[in-house]
Amino acid sequence: PICFGTGLINGGQEIEITGYSTSNLACGKNVVIPAKIDGKPVTSIGNRAFLAKQLTGVVIPGSVKSIGNFAFYLNKLTNVVIPGSVTSIGAYAFFNNQLTSVEISDGVESIGKCAFSDNKLTRVEIPGSVKSIGGYAFSNNKLTGVVISDGVESIKEYAFYKNQLTSVEIPGSVKSIERDAFANNP
Repeated sequence: PICFGTGLINGGQEIEITGYSTSNLACGKNVVIPAKIDGKPVTSIGNRAFLAKQLTGVVIPGSVKSIGNFAFYLNKLTNVVIPGSVTSIGAYAFFNNQLTSVEISDGVESIGKCAFSDNKLTRVEIPGSVKSIGGYAFSNNKLTGVVISDGVESIKEYAFYKNQLTSVEIPGSVKSIERDAFANNP
């Protein structure tokens, strides 16, 4: 079955996932995104590609370089592994899911605004490759532990707002922590 909407990018050399069909029952709620479609690498998950599809699982291949804004917004994902090939995670990318765990691999450089907010995360590790943690990126979760690796440079406004954090270690590489980044924690 044809489950994925696609588009050609980068001069027709690469594939972007632009949508997903849930009207075809064969497509399912547990998605494995292929690394190649029609012999071309899948390098991008477009804006809103999987928005509100009731997905319960997703496997992102190591060919993907970017995850767009609202890409997995409003689903039922419980865990996700972001491969090291991904450099950017868009705004609201995994907003309002059921995530209890997320693995962000070394290689990710930016985490967009509200990317993982409104989930059930209890612990997260931010690799040193991440330069910027977006505003509200992990707000409204159940974080009791967060590891911010050396290399992270900025923590935007309300990034860890409304969690269960009691202590956080900030590495020397962090140059800016914006307003209320850790507000509304015990």
